[in-house]
Amino acid sequence: MERMGFGEPDRQQDRVERGPELDGVRDVIAQVLAIPVGDPGEPPSGDGRLRQLEMILDAEPQRDKAGNLRYLLTSGLAVELTTGFVRPHHDIDLVIMDPANKGRYWEMYGTDNVTPGQYWADMQFDPEFLEDTARSIATRKGRRAPMVEVVHPGIILTQKSSDAWGRAPRERDKADVSAIIGHWIEKEGYARDWNPIIRRSIDALPRRQQKKTLRRLRKSIEGKG
Repeated sequence: MERMGFGEPDRQQDRVERGPELDGVRDVIAQVLAIPVGDPGEPPSGDGRLRQLEMILDAEPQRDKAGNLRYLLTSGLAVELTTGFVRPHHDIDLVIMDPANKGRYWEMYGTDNVTPGQYWADMQFDPEFLEDTARSIATRKGRRAPMVEVVHPGIILTQKSSDAWGRAPRERDKADVSAIIGHWIEKEGYARDWNPIIRRSIDALPRRQQKKTLRRLRKSIEGKG
């Protein structure tokens, strides 16, 4: 399609390490996920994970007092809040802006946590790229709804089109891809500013995955055109 100006893979990326303050974030995530929650929000939500996310945001904001970004929402819940496509969510997917991630420090039941340098599908990103392309979205309708910063949908589109963990996209990944592409075309007029973000996301994949993922993306987009 004429707007698919992604170009060819280029592995040359500048990587800059920085470490925003993360004290307390891990403890709050663990505490929130350990307790069952209802949904006193308005309008009500059918998914407890959304309410847990709101509790985490309230207890530990995404940015510290100096304005440094500490974490982003991504994957399933980010797709839902961006596109309006509702489905059950097994966990909360967060990108922790921690360049010193070691071992399994951020792995906790109920969340699927990664870092920019250890993203899903073996992708590697500069923290600044994720921050600069992130979007701020309300968790619910209404003027008092909490706001959450989410990974750009073009990045999630690439992630969910890849062979993450050595497996082809699952049905729920395909459904998320369809929702993102539909939103891109129908709600954002197929905006060209997505193209360099998708291109950079393809570049972030291991080389062996790049061409296959690009073919899947093109096929999915052409199917929506």
